[in-house]
Amino acid sequence: MSQWLREPMPAIGIPVRGRGTPELDAVMGFFNNMLPVRLRVDRSMTLLDWIRDVHRTMVAAYASQEAPFELLAAELQSAQGGMAPVLYQAMFSYQDARARQTRWGNLSHERLPLPHRGTTEDINLWMVELNNGIEAGLQYNADLFLPETASRLSGHLLSLLQAAVSSPEQTLAELLAASDADVRQIGAWAGQAGHSAQAIDFLARFEKLAQASPQRTAIRFADTAVSCAELLQRVNAATERLRHAGVPANAAVHLRMDDVVEHTAHALAAWRLGIAVAAGDSPMKVCVQEPEYR
Repeated sequence: MSQWLREPMPAIGIPVRGRGTPELDAVMGFFNNMLPVRLRVDRSMTLLDWIRDVHRTMVAAYASQEAPFELLAAELQSAQGGMAPVLYQAMFSYQDARARQTRWGNLSHERLPLPHRGTTEDINLWMVELNNGIEAGLQYNADLFLPETASRLSGHLLSLLQAAVSSPEQTLAELLAASDADVRQIGAWAGQAGHSAQAIDFLARFEKLAQASPQRTAIRFADTAVSCAELLQRVNAATERLRHAGVPANAAVHLRMDDVVEHTAHALAAWRLGIAVAAGDSPMKVCVQEPEYR
């Protein structure tokens, strides 16, 4: 989620069972509560060190799991002047169903699968640990994501888990690097890019806009506002850097940088040169298949 959102501290919603006191053990009913947690993703940390950091964060979060989610949302909405707060960006649920009780007193029960026909979150990853392994599913809002996007996200997750198990001493940056499949996909995009009329027309219209209204805002991100003239200047500079680096047209390119404005400028510059671009993480890195340019 950190990679896809370009967010160093993504907020994840985690359902908790809400039965922290023994007095509730004999009470039937739904006590679940949603626990929003921010997880710090430091790409310089090894996977094992990061897991320890996540463990400390989760222990602290579970200590406050009795706070009602509805009350937290209402308090934040009031503090933000009535705007609905975004408390988490994705949901993750993990359950251990290996040793579930099959009786409640004289009443016997069994686990039944209930397929979801909709989702209340934009994206939701759930996992259930069974005696024969882990069952998992990815739910997503079909108004926001294409099936191909969800499938690609699932594939990235499986690849990440395989890499983590095989080499847990890797840093997060190494684990999140583009896979061979990603590089092939970037290459396929690059082969389709070229100097299309649509790309050149878009850039030409943007250049005319920058000349006619140089002070008009082109990018607004958080507290940053960049004018058309400044963005065009950065695009021109990025174009020269890519040319000087010797990046060929139709290359497989992966840009990595934290700065949104610079990322946009380099993406437009690559587009101008007929190079396909895939978003990534920091620091900036321009990769072609052979050789590699930095």
